[in-house]
Amino acid sequence: MCVFGIPEQEEIMWNAFKRAGKDTIWLLYPNVNSSPKSVGDINLDRSFSEENKEKPLNFVLLDGTWSNSSAMYRRLKERWVTIWGEEDLPCVSLSSLGASVMHKLRPQPAWDRTCTAAAAAGLLSELDLHEEFRGLGLDKQADAIEDSLDILLDALTARRRRMGRSITRKERHNNCIK
Repeated sequence: MCVFGIPEQEEIMWNAFKRAGKDTIWLLYPNVNSSPKSVGDINLDRSFSEENKEKPLNFVLLDGTWSNSSAMYRRLKERWVTIWGEEDLPCVSLSSLGASVMHKLRPQPAWDRTCTAAAAAGLLSELDLHEEFRGLGLDKQADAIEDSLDILLDALTARRRRMGRSITRKERHNNCIK
C-alpha cells in the first residue's frame, strides 16, 4: 500500500516495481485512452518468464474519488515514462464487473466504475480464472471481500437510519431540492 503524495512511500513503491520489472505491473483502471486489456488477456507467460518467475505480480488499484484517481493515474504515467520511457501504462480492466452492493448506498458515475474493494474482489475473481492461479483460493478471497462489503453496507445503512438520514443518494438529493 502506498499513500499518494507521500514521497517516501511512493519511492518505496517505485523501487519495488523496478526490482519486479515492468512486465509484472498492471494498473486496474478503466481508462479508454490507454486501451486497457481485460484481466483474462494478461500475458502471464511474459510475467512468468525465467527471469520473472520469482518476482511478484503487481496490480495497482487506485483508491480515491474519481478526480483523485485521475490525478494519481497522471502521476503514475509521468513516472512510468521517466523510468521506462514508454507512454502507455499497462492497464487492465475487469470484464465481469457488475454493480457492487455499495452502489445501493453510493452509486458510481458510470457502469464500469465501482468502489476499490469491489474492484479488488473482481480482480481476484478474474485472476482465479487463469490456469496459473487456480487452486490458490483467490475466489474465496474475492468472496470474503464481497461479504465484507455486505457487512459494511448493512452497518452504514443502519447508522444512516439511526441518524434519521436517507439511505439512498436519490432520496438525499430529493430532500435537498425541497
